[in-house]
Amino acid sequence: MKSLVESPEECSICVMDKSDPDIVFNEEGVCNHCIEAWPLLEKFKYKNNDLDELEVMVRRIKDRSLKEPCDYDCVLGVSGGADSSYCAYLAKQYDLKVLLIHLDNGWDTVESVQNIKTIVSKTGYDLETEVLDWREFRDIQKSFFLASVMDVDLPTDHAIKSTLYRVCKKHKCHTILSGVNRRTEHGVPRSWYWRKLDTRGIRSIHKAFGKLPMRTFPLMGEFTYRIKGVLGLNPDYECPLDNFNYDKKVAENRLRDDWGWTPPQGKHTESRITRFYQEQYLPMKFGIDKKRAHYSALIRIGELTQSEAIKKLEEEKRSPAEQEREFSYVAKKFGFSNEEFKAIIESPPRAHDFYASNEDYVKIIRKPYRYLKRTYPSLLN
Repeated sequence: MKSLVESPEECSICVMDKSDPDIVFNEEGVCNHCIEAWPLLEKFKYKNNDLDELEVMVRRIKDRSLKEPCDYDCVLGVSGGADSSYCAYLAKQYDLKVLLIHLDNGWDTVESVQNIKTIVSKTGYDLETEVLDWREFRDIQKSFFLASVMDVDLPTDHAIKSTLYRVCKKHKCHTILSGVNRRTEHGVPRSWYWRKLDTRGIRSIHKAFGKLPMRTFPLMGEFTYRIKGVLGLNPDYECPLDNFNYDKKVAENRLRDDWGWTPPQGKHTESRITRFYQEQYLPMKFGIDKKRAHYSALIRIGELTQSEAIKKLEEEKRSPAEQEREFSYVAKKFGFSNEEFKAIIESPPRAHDFYASNEDYVKIIRKPYRYLKRTYPSLLN
């Protein structure tokens, strides 16, 4: 899609702007993210907020458990944030037997810990907490900062997926519930994150900058996972929030009113390192404000207006004093002085594929994989 007029700085509908280097606008000034989202969102729009599809999903999960008996109907990763918490809320309403999984990477906020305790108390579900070796994980995270790459949250995301997969297999579960949803999470630019299963990338960055051996970190090979997917050996992923007209405000209100749950300060801010990554690291080093993508998604489904989103982008900025406190906290936890950490963040950014990564392998298998996915979609999850 090519612009026919001089390119505007910001979309005429949402709040995406040229901080996405690949953004393009049509002659009305509408960005490619809006244009691409509209047909996608139509697939996840239900008449009268019909819950029939959610009920079908629940029956599908229970049928799998009956066909091949297991310890739980499904596993669900919980962070204390709205999406995963509401998945637990719905699962309890539909009488699913769920094992809750939480990955403790050493950065949980007080609110997220309390929210997880609330979920366990209100549902009666079992909880397994995977506690990462702090010294080893800190060394991996520091490596990503020293590497000057964008997605410094990748080690956490990788560990979460790997842990869910392993625990699901351990308990012979057939399904992983996920709070991922198209309505509130679509439209994040591809250039704003890296592939979460890039095991080679994690190893190469850690090898270049790490000081400690990587012994316990839960790695999961991307290609092993893909091959098992083709063979039907992976657990099924089910996304409850894609099966009705999910409204985040409604969900948060129900969780607060019914359970005494506390809303985080923003999307994915139930982790202090993710909060710092989104609020300071990305804006300072890459000129990226992820709230633009988050709020733009809400604009497209009618939960926010463009003017409300613009106002929130300005009002929700932390004061310089608050930012300095958070900066000092993160620096100290990593073992850096403020001056050392500032120098790291101000160093020139580098692309993830500057280092060895799975990208070369992915290029080789991308065409045959896409062919299989298009021709035999039921084989690939």
